[in-house]
Amino acid sequence: CISFVEMKFINNTLYFVAENGDLESDHFGKLEPKLSIIRNLNDQVLFISQGNQPVFEDMPDSDCSDNAPQ
Repeated sequence: CISFVEMKFINNTLYFVAENGDLESDHFGKLEPKLSIIRNLNDQVLFISQGNQPVFEDMPDSDCSDNAPQ
């Protein structure tokens, strides 16, 4: 579990900025075809906008499955 206050997306790596200012990261490269959904405590789903800014938006489970790759 990571408690974070901000996110940054740099070179295909999503960085989580922790409360103490340290960076935690995870690589979301496409090594294998798969679907990863990151959801916050408010049931909002993480998207990366066209400007590479991470944003959380409301999305019910039914929308997640409806929008999954075919």
